[in-house]
Amino acid sequence: MATSITIAMICVAIWAYLILARGAYWRARVRDTTRIAGISGPWPAVAAVIPARNESDYIARSMQSLLRQDYRGPLTIVLVDDDSDDGTGAVATDAAAGDGRLRVIRTTGPAAGWTGKLWAVSQGIAAAEASYPAYLLLTDADIEHAPDTISWLVSQSVNGRFVLTSLMAKLRCVSLAEKIHVPAFIYFFQMLYPFAWVSRADSSMAAAAGGCMLVRADALDRMHMETAALRDAEQQRQIAHDLRSGHLTPVQASMLEQTQAKILTDQAALQRHSHESLDQALRLQHEQDVQD
Repeated sequence: MATSITIAMICVAIWAYLILARGAYWRARVRDTTRIAGISGPWPAVAAVIPARNESDYIARSMQSLLRQDYRGPLTIVLVDDDSDDGTGAVATDAAAGDGRLRVIRTTGPAAGWTGKLWAVSQGIAAAEASYPAYLLLTDADIEHAPDTISWLVSQSVNGRFVLTSLMAKLRCVSLAEKIHVPAFIYFFQMLYPFAWVSRADSSMAAAAGGCMLVRADALDRMHMETAALRDAEQQRQIAHDLRSGHLTPVQASMLEQTQAKILTDQAALQRHSHESLDQALRLQHEQDVQD
C-alpha cells in the first residue's frame, strides 16, 4: 500500500511540474504569426543550402517556392545533389527555368568520418560561402516555403539579435499512422524543449527544427574553426603521448610537425576572425547608438 501511494505521489509531482513549471509547453502559444518587422539598413545576403537525395517528386515545388520569395535582399540557392539516381538535380534545374540564383552541385558519397546528409550540407555550405552571405538558410528538399519565409526569418534574427532562428514546417498529417504519431511527436518535442524557453534570449536552452534553420554565417564559421582547433589539439595530444611512450614512428613525427603548423595557422585565423567579429559588433552598436 505504501509503495503504491509513493508511486502515485511521484506521478502527481511529475505532472504538476510539467503543467506548472515547464514553460506551459502544452498550450503551444509560440507561433510564427508575428508580423514581419523592418530592419535598419539593407537586407543582408542569404544563401540557401538544400541537400537532396532522390527527391525528384518534391524538389521542383521546393525550388520554385524559394525562387519566388519576396525577400528584398540578395538570395542565392545551392542544391546539393547527394548522389541521387532519380534525376533530382535535373528536375531542380528545369524548375529554376534558367534562374541564375540556383546552383546545383553533386556529391559522390561522404568522406571518411562523415555521414551522408551532413557531408552534403557541409559541401553546400562551402559552395554557398563563395558569395559571402551574411546568413545561411539550411532547409530540406521536400519543404514548400511560404513567399515570406526568408523575410520573416531574417527579420526575427536581426531584430532579436539571434544567431540561429528556426521554423517548424507544417508536417504531412493525412494517413491514420501520421495522424496518430505526428501530433505526439510535436507534443513531446515541445515537452523536451519548451518553445517559450527556446525563444528567450536569456535562456540556456536551445533547439531548432532541422528542416528550416537560418544561421549567421560568421557564427557558423567561428564554430568550424574552433572545432578544427580542438580536433587538431587532440591529435597533437595523442601524438605527444606516443612520443613520451617511445612509440613515435617517423611518419607520426612528420604528422606532429604538420599538426603543430596547422594549429598555429588555425589559431591565427581564429584570432583574426574574433577581431573582425568584435569590430563588426562595435560598428553595429555604434549605428544603434546613433539611431537612438
